[in-house]
Amino acid sequence: RVPAHFKHYTTLQIKKFLVPELKILTVDLVQHTADDEHKVEMTLLATVDCVVVGAGVVGLAIARSLALHGREVLVIEKENTVGAGISSRNSEVIHSGIYYPKNSLKAQLCVQGRDLLYAYAQNKYIPYQKLGKLVVANDEDDLIKLDQILARAHENGVYDAKKNLR
Repeated sequence: RVPAHFKHYTTLQIKKFLVPELKILTVDLVQHTADDEHKVEMTLLATVDCVVVGAGVVGLAIARSLALHGREVLVIEKENTVGAGISSRNSEVIHSGIYYPKNSLKAQLCVQGRDLLYAYAQNKYIPYQKLGKLVVANDEDDLIKLDQILARAHENGVYDAKKNLR
């Protein structure tokens, strides 16, 4: 939880831990205004159970899980907003697992992750579209490869994969 007097500050830069055992750290708070930035150096006593570094998709998911289990969590992000790092470069594709070897961990996690993501989105009323994936053959040799990909998809639990010849 961010203390109320921090609500106008968008950047929290940790300079150093003064006393790690007491969770006392020195920070620069940067207040962003329309004209310029106003820096305030201060010492902050943080009484938290966990510190998560990074407010991207993974960091926020970890912080959320910890908080839901009753932990006090401090999330530290170097950017001015959440999800501005690698998470903002996401292709928005849910990988199906059709290319990975049968029973491989990657294939299993793709299928399980897909199912969990759709269930989460539905439970939280987050709109999404299942658009599917189109794999195209360019020549006769590719048609054989398509059959192999379809077989692997079914082996990996991607049962909605189908062949469409047009």
